Amino acid sequence: MIRTRVFALVLSVCLSGCGGSTPPPEGAQSQPKGEPTAEQGGQLRSPTARELLHELDTWEAQVEIAQRTDPSVGLGDSVVRVEGEPVWPPAGEQCLGLVRCCEQLAGKDPVFGLLCQLSIAKDGSCDRGLKKVATIVVEAEMQLPEACVESL
Repeated sequence: MIRTRVFALVLSVCLSGCGGSTPPPEGAQSQPKGEPTAEQGGQLRSPTARELLHELDTWEAQVEIAQRTDPSVGLGDSVVRVEGEPVWPPAGEQCLGLVRCCEQLAGKDPVFGLLCQLSIAKDGSCDRGLKKVATIVVEAEMQLPEACVESL
């Protein structure tokens, strides 16, 4: 298991890779881990996405992120586990709408697979998770997929 403090660093590295950016050329100045680069997707400019990522350091639960190898758990390229249990796919009230919304988003950008999982990881609320994800999309000045609009 990766403690949340270490997890935030791993997450920062993953986000820069998951967004499809290429590594900087040799000798290039690197930017601090907490700051998104121009090459990273718009979702990282979202205050809500950044808040979600920074909140991880305050969680008391054991949080783990891994490369997705089992198609029955996780979303996009990653799987998030809290206390050893995968958070995706969620079950419960409003979860079908969140799943449909996030599948469309993760199909466009794998970073959304991770953000969608993190949106429900703390409390499991699909309703709050859907609202967070929709807010991230709007703040990133992206178009909200139809599945998201229908579920809100």
